[in-house]
Amino acid sequence: MKMYLFIHLFFITQLSSSAQIGFQICGEMLRPYINDPAEFLLIISCVESDFGYNTDGTHGEIGIMQIHHFWFKKYNWRKELLAEDFENICFSAWIFKQLFSKYKDLNTVLQIYNTGSIKKQNNKYLKRYKQCEKRVQEMKSHKK
Repeated sequence: MKMYLFIHLFFITQLSSSAQIGFQICGEMLRPYINDPAEFLLIISCVESDFGYNTDGTHGEIGIMQIHHFWFKKYNWRKELLAEDFENICFSAWIFKQLFSKYKDLNTVLQIYNTGSIKKQNNKYLKRYKQCEKRVQEMKSHKK
């Protein structure tokens, strides 16, 4: 039933097949930190790109997960390698894995993913996360 609901969410949001696979496969690296890692990454895609509808960032972010330029610099990745949904999601999941292993706290991890720094605050981002979390839950409840 859980897999059916998740597939239904992908249908509703019209995510690419590579995004669907990325959420499932790459999300598994977050299993030690998140109960439902695929759903968590789906929520992040809502926050960052409205489920892939807005993938052109205003500050050089790239892809469905809107990975910021500071992550490319920090880990020495070429951003053109991450334009495709699957790779973009996997790199994002890998960043989250690094952050969760160090910080544990969801709000801290979200802030650092968004700003690149533990010192910077972006309350709009946390508010948007809660909105997207609610949106995903509402989509799931419509199918139950």
